[in-house]
Amino acid sequence: MKSRFGQTESDLAKTTIRAPFSGFIERRAVEVGDLVTAGTSCATVLEVAPLLAVGQVSEKEVSWLQIGQSVAVAMGESGGKSVTTEGVISFVARTPDPATRSYRVEARLENLSGASRVGVTARMSVPVAKEMAHLISPASLTLNADGEIGVKTVLDGGLVSFVPVSTVGEETRGLWVTGLPGTAVVITVGHQEVVPGQVVDVRIAEGAV
Repeated sequence: MKSRFGQTESDLAKTTIRAPFSGFIERRAVEVGDLVTAGTSCATVLEVAPLLAVGQVSEKEVSWLQIGQSVAVAMGESGGKSVTTEGVISFVARTPDPATRSYRVEARLENLSGASRVGVTARMSVPVAKEMAHLISPASLTLNADGEIGVKTVLDGGLVSFVPVSTVGEETRGLWVTGLPGTAVVITVGHQEVVPGQVVDVRIAEGAV
């Protein structure tokens, strides 16, 4: 009798279904009154704390990142109001994607309130070491005899010089490049017509990139 009573208690306890983790019910597969048996899917529960923000970075950018680094993640930028959440980098790939040659990066977001949703577009911003950069027009870029990308500048006395540069960012106004001195006179018009060592007359154009 005791054994049967114990079995009844056990069966009754199993009528309360509990998920092994906290989360939100995304989809309910059964309704009140439906017959369920062991193995029946009753609901889809989403675990949204923590969340993972996943992105790709270039070969140059991956060297700036490390596990544990702070990151700001802006979510919902593709439409509506953007929400920014703080997180930490939890994974940085050591090998690139064979197709894109970029490296996978994951950031862990606590999301304890559950306010951030799964699957939204996100932008990760990671503070890195500062470096001086100049905003220039892409049309100013040229190649030297060795195939290096750079710009032609004018030194004191009108002497033309070639300066190799590296692109570190871009926006609608132009490209951000490094490699130039703090102040530089960049040839933006006619740079294909002059060569390093040539002396030229300069006319400065204001208000343009």
